Amino acid sequence: MQPRGVCLISNLKNQHVLDDFIFSLFQMYAQVYLHPKIVGLEEEIKSCLQAKTKKLSKKPVVTFDVHHRLSDEKFREWLVKEFSAPEIDDILLRRPAKSFRAASFPAELRLTEELEANQYRLVEIQDRPMMKDNMGIFVYSAIRKKGVKHFFVKPWAQVSPIAKHFESISYSPNIWMQPE
Repeated sequence: MQPRGVCLISNLKNQHVLDDFIFSLFQMYAQVYLHPKIVGLEEEIKSCLQAKTKKLSKKPVVTFDVHHRLSDEKFREWLVKEFSAPEIDDILLRRPAKSFRAASFPAELRLTEELEANQYRLVEIQDRPMMKDNMGIFVYSAIRKKGVKHFFVKPWAQVSPIAKHFESISYSPNIWMQPE
């Protein structure tokens, strides 16, 4: 059974570590997970698999167990075999037969018409609110009163001086793709 939620409880002394962790998580989304090339690869693979799935009588199922027991290489081979999709190799091995350009431009630049005229298409990306992940982050501390320890637990967002600023940050870049 998979856990439905995650809760992190840390000592109040580590509050600055939590701040750094959450900020680092945002940086990972901005610079890695939502990098235009990564998003482009995902779009190409998704498009390929959707087209192949329509033609298959028996739809392959990727369970957690299947994904977990296969290395990246074996998972790629599994996708090629199960979806009858040799194009997956072209995409993931970055062969010239299947290449694209991906770029990210702020919406404020108003480049939509120019990009569309040059065969770019906008990739739909869900808005990623920064603080969706703070729901289960708490800090605790102990106070000694008359020789007895009393513990308190507070949500990280109430304790951190910067947490409230994270709540207003969302990251959803405008990523454009162009086939080459």
